Amino acid sequence: MTIKEALAWGAARLAQGSAQEACSEARILLSHATGMDRLALITHPETTISNKAMEAYRGLLERRRRNEPVAYITGHREFWSLDLEVNKWTLIPRPETELLVELSMEALKGISGAWILELGTGSGAISIALLKEMREARIVATDICPRAMETARRNALRHRVAGRLLPCVGDWYSCLGAASFDLIVSNPPYVSSHAYNGLAGDVRLHEPAKALESGPSGLEALEVIITTAPAYLKEGGWLLCEIGWDQEEAAKKIALDTARLEDIEVARDLAGLPRALRARKPA
Repeated sequence: MTIKEALAWGAARLAQGSAQEACSEARILLSHATGMDRLALITHPETTISNKAMEAYRGLLERRRRNEPVAYITGHREFWSLDLEVNKWTLIPRPETELLVELSMEALKGISGAWILELGTGSGAISIALLKEMREARIVATDICPRAMETARRNALRHRVAGRLLPCVGDWYSCLGAASFDLIVSNPPYVSSHAYNGLAGDVRLHEPAKALESGPSGLEALEVIITTAPAYLKEGGWLLCEIGWDQEEAAKKIALDTARLEDIEVARDLAGLPRALRARKPA
């Protein structure tokens, strides 16, 4: 087959399994199978694909037809224009989570040499994006999964920020000693047990449950993070947490009534949905 024929055939195979964005996914998988970048696939559509590459491509398509996420098949996901390694121990970074990076940079504007704590770093996406943008910042990144932390460390090395990333394996704040930070940021699990059972198969069957499901209410992890944050924030320090679309009022209430934070607000994503809680420890 030529590239053009293989892409059309692959997209049709994925469409039979109701895969979203079948054409885009077929292009990503063909790129992975052939070793050609996506621009080369577009500009050289009549190039003939080798039998070995076609065999690999067929295998990748079948994995996707069984609902395995494309990011896990290729082992890569782009976040903040950075190519990151991802695997079954890490949540696949979503574009909407880039809002946390934007808000973090805004909160720390004018602070030189900021100390940041990221809770539940996974692939290290948020931390690495911030370290690339803030050349003097230092980040302590925690995760309960040692394999996820190994992945974050490899990503940090690849993007040359490992010297400013301090890994800490443990559950939320449990691995920290006495410390205080200018900012705490987290994309924690916030899906309720009931909602988790209704997630799409490629998410529910492949992505790590601990990174998605929080418990019966969906607020369990958020409550721990928000209520404990004041003990680890400097005076005037900021807390940023990604939240579910229906958790705005509950998250605000925890921040105000239990954590006694101030300047509490919820930022919306590009779709207009509540996405990130922002609050500050009183100065």
